[in-house]
Amino acid sequence: MNFSPAIGVYALTLMLVACTPVEEAARPADDAAYTDTVATDTDATDTKSPTTDSDSPSPTDTGTPYSTLPGLTLGCHGNPAPDGCAVWLMTWALPIAGGMENAPNNAAAYGMAESADRLAAMNIGSKMRRLAADGLTALVLADADLLILYTRGHDRSLTVDEADRLATWVTDGGRLLLAGFEASPESCDFADSLPADFGLTCGGIALWIEDGAVVDSHPVVDGVSVLRGLGGEVWNAAPPMTVLATGGPYAFVLAADVGAGRVAALADEWPMLNASSGPDAIQYGDHGQLVDNLWSWLTP
Repeated sequence: MNFSPAIGVYALTLMLVACTPVEEAARPADDAAYTDTVATDTDATDTKSPTTDSDSPSPTDTGTPYSTLPGLTLGCHGNPAPDGCAVWLMTWALPIAGGMENAPNNAAAYGMAESADRLAAMNIGSKMRRLAADGLTALVLADADLLILYTRGHDRSLTVDEADRLATWVTDGGRLLLAGFEASPESCDFADSLPADFGLTCGGIALWIEDGAVVDSHPVVDGVSVLRGLGGEVWNAAPPMTVLATGGPYAFVLAADVGAGRVAALADEWPMLNASSGPDAIQYGDHGQLVDNLWSWLTP
């Protein structure tokens, strides 16, 4: 979450509803119900195409050109070929300086190119998709050795079909990182649309800014002791999901083994943001170590 000039109003609004449970919105049972759905922050050309998936340039798939951008040295289909592909599935699109907010190909403030570059150092390429345009189809998942799924949810929540498809993909050996942003009705609905097998649900809405504390041992938090969140999502965890680190009373870093697959969850995106985003970004404390641990544990 980056702090805009309107943060004062936003914070006051969140404080008024702090920790108020948000009822899960009804969601369609199948993908077809979202055909031609337009996200509120996109133009009319940004619609879901549930049956097509290609490597041709599009607003949601820049493919190889990622390798030409600062801070990202290897695209998913670059040369030399990567050992694996990380698909970053965005659930919103906010243009900012340098590209899209939190995007793996954005090397400016509030981008995540430095986190993607750490994957590139492991010879894992990165590719961006958009839920509103691409959906969470079998073809999108077939392209991913690692899926980074943003839980902001401004596009929409997952359909029942998509949640079932994601659960099967993880159970069969898929690796998933749930990347949080900030507590909102949309992110709450999105958390509650995730597969029940993951053990992660919305815990309400609150604006939290907290130093982190490791509360359990796990490869994801090895060597991590200093971390900080600046307003992440509020999540409840149930088995198999385990809270590894907290931010005050809130779950901050989580992980679960699900069948043959793995799920990690980061309630706030600040540890993954480029250093130019602010002093609490990837360079703060052990955030860089945390990102490296996440990639190591989630890389097949």
